[in-house]
Amino acid sequence: MDPVSHFSVGQVVDGRYELRRVIGWGAEGVVFEAHHRYLHRAVALKTIVNEGAVPLVAKRSQRL
Repeated sequence: MDPVSHFSVGQVVDGRYELRRVIGWGAEGVVFEAHHRYLHRAVALKTIVNEGAVPLVAKRSQRL
């Protein structure tokens, strides 16, 4: 099953996170490997769809 997300690889989120690849998904969201444009490092970015189907981003820095 392919993940469904309002975000896509190549998209820049919040002006600083460039989505590189999908690394996991579940019932409520998709986790991307992203590149932080200012810190120049890889991070994991979890996207969550709330009940109103509005995409949100859970920010937590994590080394990949």
